[in-house]
Amino acid sequence: MKTLTTHLDNSTDLDLEKFDRKRLWLALDAADPAAKMQADVLNQLSRNLEKMTEEVLVEIEVNRERARLLIAEFAGLFETASVAVSVLIDFDEFFGGAEVRPPYFSVIAKRLERSLIYLCGVMWAFNVSDEMSVLDWSNLVSDISAVNSICREINCRTDTPSLKLAA
Repeated sequence: MKTLTTHLDNSTDLDLEKFDRKRLWLALDAADPAAKMQADVLNQLSRNLEKMTEEVLVEIEVNRERARLLIAEFAGLFETASVAVSVLIDFDEFFGGAEVRPPYFSVIAKRLERSLIYLCGVMWAFNVSDEMSVLDWSNLVSDISAVNSICREINCRTDTPSLKLAA
């Protein structure tokens, strides 16, 4: 679940726990076409994030202590995921990716990046707080659900051949 598998150089896996933004940038730069790889990375990242958010949402309903442990474990991974999305967006803007793939990529990637950044801040605050009110839990569920919803949208679009993110 924590590993984002993609064909960076036909043999390399992008592991969220060992993520290196420079390595991703260089892999995107070497890819032909880069837009296809950007979409592949975003697709795989969204699938992993969807699984992680669903796991946390279930634990919040079932066992809040276990949910706290997952939040502590996943907070850094969500932050790393936001950096990975940021690299995809920066690469897209730097090389003008809109010419080779639908502009939808940039829009949804930016939505995901914003939601992840906000969720990371909430999760880090959540980790240092001793007591959480019902409203705090409700707000956390809402923020996690927002990321989950965006990931589902990405996955739904990429599961339908006519709506692929990449050209």
